[in-house]
Amino acid sequence: MQTKIKETYAQCVQFCQQHADPKIVEKYSRFFADGYDAWGIDQKTMEAFKLELQANLVADWSPKECMQLGDLLSASGKYEESIMAMWLLMKFQKTYTPVMFHKAGEWLENCYTNWAQVDVMCGEILSVMLIKKVVQPADVSPWALSASKWQRRAVPVSFIKPLKKGFDLQIFLNLIEGLLPDKEKPVQQGCGWFLRECWKLHPAATEAWLLPRKDRCGSILLQYATEKMTPEQKAPFRKRKPKA
Repeated sequence: MQTKIKETYAQCVQFCQQHADPKIVEKYSRFFADGYDAWGIDQKTMEAFKLELQANLVADWSPKECMQLGDLLSASGKYEESIMAMWLLMKFQKTYTPVMFHKAGEWLENCYTNWAQVDVMCGEILSVMLIKKVVQPADVSPWALSASKWQRRAVPVSFIKPLKKGFDLQIFLNLIEGLLPDKEKPVQQGCGWFLRECWKLHPAATEAWLLPRKDRCGSILLQYATEKMTPEQKAPFRKRKPKA
């Protein structure tokens, strides 16, 4: 089986090499302050390979085998290869397990290098696991203490879709509170994005929760969280300047 996994990984890399386009990498690099390690493959070509990978290359593989291939793909650091690893998990969307959740956490912690990888993982896999109750919000909360800023970003971002499915707002707010003073920009952006979605659904409750905490928040977090507010609504959330 290890030989089959290595051979399939080689096929994935060969596909990437054949369709790599430095111009695409250059085009999107400006969106990634932390760097964009990618082959540069257009979306249509990637989608065609997704069908080939799921329907043919790994059609009869077990979850364990797919996760082993996913380990190789994720470890490369390349954006497209990390997406392929996520496709391997998504193949089992109807039968997700906590083991797959922990594997996703490993990739977030040890392999990912940009916000786009995190957001795909959160939007397409982790949020589904939460909605399907494969795991609970509390299972995600230890990531708030992770040394990896990408794993920390995943906490609020993975809560966005479940929030829209009627999950308890207060539970999510409690679980992100420790991230409010986080200094890393991607984490602030993730928390702010989540709070903006909270405000759109529960404006009064979100404002009541955020207002007494505003001076603990990073400026970027508050900018994102209040983005959809009117100037009058934003005014109370201006941070107090420290006394000289």
